[in-house]
Amino acid sequence: MDLFQAKPSDSHIWRGIVENAQTIQRGVGVALGDGRSTKFWLHKWATLTTLLDLAKRHVPATEQTRMVHDYWEEGQGWRWNLFEDYLPDEALKTIASFELCQEGIPDQYFWTAFSSGRFTIKSAIALIRQDAPIGDINFWNDVWRIKAPQQVRVFTWLALNEKVMTNLHRFRRSLTNNPFCYICDQAHESVQHVLRDCPEANISWQAILAKGSGQLGASLNFKEWFLKNIRDQGKDGNWPTKFLITMWYIWKWRNGVCFNAIEQIPQDKVAFLLCKFDEVVEALRHEAKGQPRRREHITGLVS
Repeated sequence: MDLFQAKPSDSHIWRGIVENAQTIQRGVGVALGDGRSTKFWLHKWATLTTLLDLAKRHVPATEQTRMVHDYWEEGQGWRWNLFEDYLPDEALKTIASFELCQEGIPDQYFWTAFSSGRFTIKSAIALIRQDAPIGDINFWNDVWRIKAPQQVRVFTWLALNEKVMTNLHRFRRSLTNNPFCYICDQAHESVQHVLRDCPEANISWQAILAKGSGQLGASLNFKEWFLKNIRDQGKDGNWPTKFLITMWYIWKWRNGVCFNAIEQIPQDKVAFLLCKFDEVVEALRHEAKGQPRRREHITGLVS
């Protein structure tokens, strides 16, 4: 992301390249892994702009080149004392929704100006011309703004891009000769089916939705249904977080059935989810206030 740097002695041609390159970099997003290759202040990993742009006062040059990992303490969480005085409350709340993965899981870069997350010349030119597909950009920005454990957010990104290894996906890649749902055997196991339309998943959604916000939206396609739920929050401002958590566990429970790990599936799924909702929302609220992170909550959520 720091490939293009302008110097006073550069030629006009190189300056033109750098100018466009800096524009193109606006379309680059980061999905954090261990945070060792992403710069905390200079890369756009938490907010739509760099954190340096949001700083309330000057950030020392020695701090500006630090990596995200430098502000994280394994087993404790964010080292709030190193940066909280520089940033506004909204930025701190956003940072609180992130947690780093274990060492060895690299950060991943994706292209926000195209729905697949992959770079294309056409979308880059559109971004330079300032006529990029705003719907797609806004859509992915909405996804990455949702407060949830990073593993859950990355899973959501994979699901929205049809990259989750459902039976239908495996069938298309010649990894199985059966594209049908492993649980109900009533339809091809697409992402939409396994996360929403499968009767087993539908039971969980009906029970959760009966207790709060959200839309079942069976007549909508998967992306439309997803958007409706993360944008139409109703009275529950935490619904997008709860929505993602529910999808995550429906997928984990499906895998528990597929891989004979049914002991991982709770007897009362609704009670389990309601408990997890409270735990993760409380953990995020504590982090936003700079209080010690209750790590057992987050670990329990993503384990």
